[in-house]
Amino acid sequence: MENWKEDIIEALLSIGRPAPLSEIYRVTLENRQARGSAIHPTSDATIRANLERYSSDSKVYSDNKEDIFKSTNGIGNGVWELRESAKVKYMFRRWLNAKGYSTGHYFDGVSTISKDLQRLGISENPIFNILDRTLLENLREDYFKNPEAESKNTRGHNMFSRAFDLYIEFATSGLDQPQNKPIVFTSEDVLEIPPEELEYIDGELVERKVNSYKRNQAIIKACKARDNHTCLGCGFHYKNQIVEAHHLKPLHTTQVTSIKAIDLITLCPTCHRLAHTLLKDNHLLTDREALLNSLSQVRSLHA
Repeated sequence: MENWKEDIIEALLSIGRPAPLSEIYRVTLENRQARGSAIHPTSDATIRANLERYSSDSKVYSDNKEDIFKSTNGIGNGVWELRESAKVKYMFRRWLNAKGYSTGHYFDGVSTISKDLQRLGISENPIFNILDRTLLENLREDYFKNPEAESKNTRGHNMFSRAFDLYIEFATSGLDQPQNKPIVFTSEDVLEIPPEELEYIDGELVERKVNSYKRNQAIIKACKARDNHTCLGCGFHYKNQIVEAHHLKPLHTTQVTSIKAIDLITLCPTCHRLAHTLLKDNHLLTDREALLNSLSQVRSLHA
C-alpha cells in the first residue's frame, strides 16, 4: 500500500483521535519506514497536501474526490481527524483483515454497494453512516430486489450479498473489537471471482484544464490532400479519413512560426504516435526520409 492517502488513513486510525500535524507526520512516516516505503525530504508537505486534497474543508478539494479528512479546528489550525463515515469505512477494512477475509474483495464490494444505494435512490446516506442492524437489513432487502443489483450479484457469484452480510456483522459487533492487525493485500484478495467477470468503476466524468498548440487547419488539409490521405509510414488509407498531419519539427520546439506543407507529412494515428516516440530517442528524425526509414525498420521488425 504505497498510496500516501492510505498511509495517512492508517495513521489516524492508529492514533484514534484528532491529532496535530506533527503527530500525523511522525506516525505516517514511522509506518512507511517500518515496511520499507520511500521517505523523502518533502514527505511532510506531501502528507499535508493529501489531507487537504481529500477534505471538503479545504479550498483545493474537488467533488470527484472522496471526502475523508476533517480539519478539526478549521484549516490552518493544524489538527486533523477522519470524518465519521470514513472512520467506519476504513475500520471495516481493518476488521475484514483481522478476521482473515479478502479485504480488497469485500471492502470494494461494500464501497460499490454504498454508491449504488444512493444512485438508485434506495438510501440518501452512504452505507458507512448507518450502523443500525434493522435499517441495514431493510436496505439489504431493498437493494437486492433491484434488477441491476440482483444481476450484478449473480455475475459476481453472490460476492455482493456476502459483502453486505459481512458489513452488517461488522456494524453490529465489529466496532467494539480491537483492529490492530496491519492491512496486507495479497493476490488472493482478487482471485475469488474469475478475472473476466470482475467489475470495475469506469467512465467517471472529470474536469481537466490543458494547454495546446493551435494548428493551422489550411496547411493540415493541404498536407493530407498532397499525400492522398494516405499514411506515408505504412500505406494505410480509409475513405480519406483518420490520417493525421505530423510536424517534422515539433511545435513545442518551434512555437509560433511560419510553415509550409513540405514541413508536414501524413501519418496514421499509430505511425504518428510511433514517430513521436522515436523522436524522443533520436532528435535527427526531424528529417523526412530519416523518419520514414525508421518507421519502416520498426514495421519490418514486427511484421
